[in-house]
Amino acid sequence: MRVSGRAILEVEYFGNQYHRPVRAYWEFPRLEGSKCREETYELYVTSAVGCCLDAVLVALPIPVIWGLRLSARKKLQAIALLAVGFIATIAAALRAYYAWRLYNSHYTDMSWNAYPIYFATDIEIALGIVCVLPTIPG
Repeated sequence: MRVSGRAILEVEYFGNQYHRPVRAYWEFPRLEGSKCREETYELYVTSAVGCCLDAVLVALPIPVIWGLRLSARKKLQAIALLAVGFIATIAAALRAYYAWRLYNSHYTDMSWNAYPIYFATDIEIALGIVCVLPTIPG
């Protein structure tokens, strides 16, 4: 649900607002007569929306889990799994911060100075995989 909501937000809002005609977003070389705005604001907004959605989706099931008729140990295990998801949310927030810092600086070598963004992205992806592993049968 979250992925499709973000995809709709990105395509419908940013695709229509930042690129005229819309296909100028993915065409290279740039179409003649096309107008495209800077994409850094798109990065900021999608990062902030993603972090907020992640935090809500991690926190939302905690009261429900606590109300289940399970042993305290099983409840704490489920909440610990959600806590790993919250750590991934923190990694996403750090990625957004480092992206903001990178685009608002005057670094000469963007790929070298972007390593905190790559590192935070790797942590977020790895933790997301770890959170999914208990749901795999077998």
